Amino acid sequence: MQIVKTSKLLEMVTIPGLGEITDGIKMKDGIERCFVNKNGKYKVNEVSMDYSMVVQYETKDYTVILGNSNDYENIYLAAIQVNNQGKGIGTDVINKILDYCDENSYKLYLHPFPLKYTKENFNFKKALPLFYKLKDWYKSFGFVEQKNGYMIYHPLKLKK
Repeated sequence: MQIVKTSKLLEMVTIPGLGEITDGIKMKDGIERCFVNKNGKYKVNEVSMDYSMVVQYETKDYTVILGNSNDYENIYLAAIQVNNQGKGIGTDVINKILDYCDENSYKLYLHPFPLKYTKENFNFKKALPLFYKLKDWYKSFGFVEQKNGYMIYHPLKLKK
């Protein structure tokens, strides 16, 4: 495992235009739920995330939670929560993040999972249609679905 100083990780997930970081934590061995395609059908899976840094941006319009990827060279988008959907706020936020990834040659990873469903209130039949909607939304920005449940955005610029 590569050891990276916290300041480098914080720099990696500090994205201009998203506002001030309102919260940040060092985290180890996090678990996240995601949908995984198994033989053409989606199943819920828990994925172990080896985060080192997670930061939160929060404004009156949205909350964004970012972390570094397990390879410490890319960014993991843990969540975008828009308070007033349908007004282009989420599109604006994801475009700022993708522009940053393009400028810095970072891949962006995510699991498109509806935030309203926690372990305690999870309902597969209600969550699956929202998952499909999220997945299609992210695909419209160039994300590619992986078999392991991730979606990945490849930056327009390659690392040198």
